[in-house]
Amino acid sequence: MSTDLNVVHHPRGDGDLAPLLASAPKIDFGANRGLELESVRIHYCLFEARMAQAKQLIPPSLHPGNPAHMSITGYSVSDSEIGPFEYAVVALGCRAGIKPHMLSVSSYFSNEKARDYFANNFGYNAVVADVETLRHHHETSTKIVLPDGR
Repeated sequence: MSTDLNVVHHPRGDGDLAPLLASAPKIDFGANRGLELESVRIHYCLFEARMAQAKQLIPPSLHPGNPAHMSITGYSVSDSEIGPFEYAVVALGCRAGIKPHMLSVSSYFSNEKARDYFANNFGYNAVVADVETLRHHHETSTKIVLPDGR
């Protein structure tokens, strides 16, 4: 009887963590506190992505989802201790072993106060942008316009 193991070759990420770590916000975990959000509308959209591009964003410690997939989640917060704001996060589906995860690759807030709060308390490396969760009858969409107009 052979003692050789049959190794399954799952794809691994090729992404470089250095740029992410260089721009990551510093968090004071002793000061971290929760935030109660009132009357939140959430829009979640899941779609397939190209495997080659997904592998470039995921670090080698993770496996890209198969098929590769991304999500955009939009939040419209009408009331909180930091005021109303809109927020959107773009995430890439991945796995750590068998456990599925979503790796946030970018996030956007409608104002600086909300962006700074989430950066300081939860580590979000976000951009202030025109974020709007639109709702028309049964349909919902999330719009993100960056400061440069894209």
